Amino acid sequence: MIFAVLMLVSAGILLFYNSKENNRVEQESLETVTELENILEQQITEQNNNKIEEETNETGNSTVSLNDRTSISVNGHNYIGIVYIPILNNLALPVIEECTESNLKVSVCRYSGSLKENNIVIAGHNYKSSFGKLSSLKVGNIVYFKDVNGAVYKYNCKSIETLPPKSVNEMVTGDWDLTLFTCTYNGNNRVVYRFEL
Repeated sequence: MIFAVLMLVSAGILLFYNSKENNRVEQESLETVTELENILEQQITEQNNNKIEEETNETGNSTVSLNDRTSISVNGHNYIGIVYIPILNNLALPVIEECTESNLKVSVCRYSGSLKENNIVIAGHNYKSSFGKLSSLKVGNIVYFKDVNGAVYKYNCKSIETLPPKSVNEMVTGDWDLTLFTCTYNGNNRVVYRFEL
């Protein structure tokens, strides 16, 4: 009887902790996406102003060079862009440049690859406010990625797989432009969503 009560108390504490973590991640993600969008909007405005100024000055063949940065720092984390998943209530998640356990507690992270090489892999916890709703994705759904220079990439879901947790090679190989993955709720496997441009 005491064991059963302890198990119920432990389950309650775990549920409370997970709910609190989910709310924290959701709030931080929303704030970060807003800040990243503001930075990108300001960057586009500055580029447009520079272009108008150059045209006004009649500088000849000079062109405005786009900003080629690879990340933007917000609240101590470097972000490479924002992943948008319209089918999941317009979910927008900032993507941290480096995947570490502590970074995964903040947002989704680039696990490997890059946009330029068309092989980016993004990992995220299965919090409701993060990749927890990926199970609603179906083959044919569209996902967008906006990089820190304002370029938007459109991806089409082509495959959904379940892999054992130690299948790192299978996770990062293949001819996929984008891969999103998270753990199953019991943590025994990884659910992998594969996309093509």
